[in-house]
Amino acid sequence: MAMTKKTVYVTDHVTTSEEKNQVDDKIAQLIADGATDGFYKFQADPTTGINTRIRYWVDQDAAVSWQSWLNTFAVDHGFSWNSFEISDI
Repeated sequence: MAMTKKTVYVTDHVTTSEEKNQVDDKIAQLIADGATDGFYKFQADPTTGINTRIRYWVDQDAAVSWQSWLNTFAVDHGFSWNSFEISDI
């Protein structure tokens, strides 16, 4: 299945191992559902503390669903995204 969208989201929040496990579990579910191929790129800027994450999605609905889930996840864990973008690959 071809991926058509990507999400790029940025934060200075340092992910805990518990948070990482929760996100990994959700991604495993979304891979099984065919919403993503699991592509993940993490870029950390040590000078600013800003972390950028990139993921690929099958379509706009899958990307928006991920954005919604992550926004709720961030609020539940006491942080927010500096930016969150959905674009074509």
